[in-house]
Amino acid sequence: MEIKAQRNSIIVVPTNAIIDNKCYDRDSKLLNNYYVVRGRSKGYKFGALRDFMNSTAPNKKIFCTPESLRKIVICGIEPELIYREWFLLFDEAHTPITDSYRKNIIKGFKYFFSFHNKTLISATPYQFSDSRFKNFDVYNIRFRGRVNRVKVINTNAVESVLHSHLLLPDSYPGRVHIFLNSVTEIANTVKRTAIEDYSIFCKEDKKNKEKLDELRHYLKDFPTLKSYSKFNFYTSKYFEGWDLYDGDATIIIVSDITNPTLKIGVSNKCVQAAGRNRQYSNQIIHITNSRYTLEFKPFSELAIELMSTYEDTVSRYNEHLIQLKKDGLTHDDKFKKLAEEYSDINKHTHIAQINSFKIDQFVNAEFCNQQFNHKHYVVKAWEEAGFKVTPEDAYLPTLPSDIQKRKGANRIKAVAEFMEACELGYTGLSQYCMDKLNSLPIETADIVEAYQEIGGARMKELGYYPKFIKEAVIESQNLKNIELVKDEYFQCFGTSEQLIKHINDFLRFHYQIHRIRNAKTGMTKTAKAKVFMSKFTEVDTWRTGTLNGYYIIIK
Repeated sequence: MEIKAQRNSIIVVPTNAIIDNKCYDRDSKLLNNYYVVRGRSKGYKFGALRDFMNSTAPNKKIFCTPESLRKIVICGIEPELIYREWFLLFDEAHTPITDSYRKNIIKGFKYFFSFHNKTLISATPYQFSDSRFKNFDVYNIRFRGRVNRVKVINTNAVESVLHSHLLLPDSYPGRVHIFLNSVTEIANTVKRTAIEDYSIFCKEDKKNKEKLDELRHYLKDFPTLKSYSKFNFYTSKYFEGWDLYDGDATIIIVSDITNPTLKIGVSNKCVQAAGRNRQYSNQIIHITNSRYTLEFKPFSELAIELMSTYEDTVSRYNEHLIQLKKDGLTHDDKFKKLAEEYSDINKHTHIAQINSFKIDQFVNAEFCNQQFNHKHYVVKAWEEAGFKVTPEDAYLPTLPSDIQKRKGANRIKAVAEFMEACELGYTGLSQYCMDKLNSLPIETADIVEAYQEIGGARMKELGYYPKFIKEAVIESQNLKNIELVKDEYFQCFGTSEQLIKHINDFLRFHYQIHRIRNAKTGMTKTAKAKVFMSKFTEVDTWRTGTLNGYYIIIK
């Protein structure tokens, strides 16, 4: 709406990706009456910006990021003239709060309130604590019915569940768009799944290229129909603000509370990612983990509590500063850095003044963190954003952390149950289970071998008792290995008559080779022709002089 508005506008958007999406045509040519402000202040051509702002072109549009709004205000035109004659729009207005990792992102608010005509807009709005917002008119726009349906997969192995989905490309009618805010995880996913038809959309800098290494050739400039592949990966640069048109698309959003870069809020970042598609998605999948804590503080309560805590911290810092001056002591830099997280520090007096936007960042982080306290809260966050939700659990087997300390039947039981759970695991996760089995502690090697030989049910039947299991394993191995000895015996002697002495000599040698053992002692089994020959279908005895023997009638 503001792009079409018949007035001069400054439109603040969170990322350069949105600027690229809104300000340039298909040939990457800047649109008429548009101007883009980005990059560092050093060496910036303020003269060109002034010329554009002073030009007679109608309905001029300037796009910038929150960090770059300052450049427009200090470009050389009287600030009050800019504040009076230019309309200011903060698009995706939640991002100065949600993207707290960007050091200067809230600095745009220093100038925001000076504009005579201004507004903020967001599909996932944040309730700012600054009292000046109380004077704003608020318009809540809601859909009738539901926006779409999202499947929330709660799991203890986020990466593995993601991989399992990508290993089934034929199950998706169209393209797959994966919002995974980690270049390292994207590279790992591509390598582990061995997918070939993919594109990566992220900030194209040296650091990311080094992380991608040989995969850097799959980096694309900007998401367009021409640049899409079967699988498309996006980092946070593309979580909001741009338009995806893909009617048969599957959207996969990945969050992980154990990974700082993937610890993204459901009610803002996840919802924003789901909303990129301007057409109805074939399906939306959110793969995540969660805690088991049924505790959730309302936003208002949390905001009041944290504001009180941080105000107290800043107050104590200022009191401490006054006392230092009285005592003639040196300023405490450590305490200053702590106070600076929630306030602005005067360069000359070092006095701290509360910055409500900094505190909002902490409130938002804690509120979003709460959403992962339990899987029920994840579902609720999606529902409150207007989605229908299909919850699904994908709990995968794990070994107890103290497995190496456990002994005897206790250790055997844990390993056997783990392996049994791997066999019955989540559909399509055979690779996960295989990796887990291959990385088991060396102390469990004999248990794994026993499980593979006699199975979990038999081990349970034996009470997981080590001695009984060892004997059962030997007996099971003997049954298989004796067949090898039988085959070699028949190949060597066929149905010819053989003396017991010769049969025993043959057995002593082959019992050792094929590890035919005594179940009690574990030593090579004593060769007994009568016992061995009874394992053939039909045999008979023969005698020559005082010597006895056997021959095979039916193998």
